[in-house]
Amino acid sequence: MDNKVYLGVVVSPHGLKGDVWVKTFTQIPQDLFSYGTLYDEKGDKLNIILRSIGSSGKLLVHFLECNDRNNTSLLLGKKIYIDRSQLPKLEQDEYYYDDLVGCKIFDHLDQGICIGIVLSVHDYGGGTFLDVSLTNTTKVATLPFHKESVLHVNLDQQILLINRSFLVAP
Repeated sequence: MDNKVYLGVVVSPHGLKGDVWVKTFTQIPQDLFSYGTLYDEKGDKLNIILRSIGSSGKLLVHFLECNDRNNTSLLLGKKIYIDRSQLPKLEQDEYYYDDLVGCKIFDHLDQGICIGIVLSVHDYGGGTFLDVSLTNTTKVATLPFHKESVLHVNLDQQILLINRSFLVAP
């Protein structure tokens, strides 16, 4: 799979019959099952059923080929993917987090110098934030992802034009 999108990961076992908890990276956790076929890192189809939704937003799932707790250790850390073609089309000014990772960051006042690269995207409930690896340093800064801080997004060129005053550096 060349166009895979990472949507979840197995984080812990549950019970004796091979169930596991999965942390998802979808806005609504159970949406993991709305995209169709799920795959592993190699592109092999995963046979998973949803058991329940946990209070923390994690999903209790069962891999059909895993029938006891001993086998769940093999599943820990297993990443769950879909093919990018399975994603719905977005409206203007909407972005998949996965598409923002790796984008170069430029200050709107000094567009010629790259000030960093997006490492990851997080939504802690109070809004979306970007972790930015600052150029020529080992420091990671945080940038809120909203219209006042991120002025322009060009995914074709993998560039974000930002208002640097919103960048929170350590």
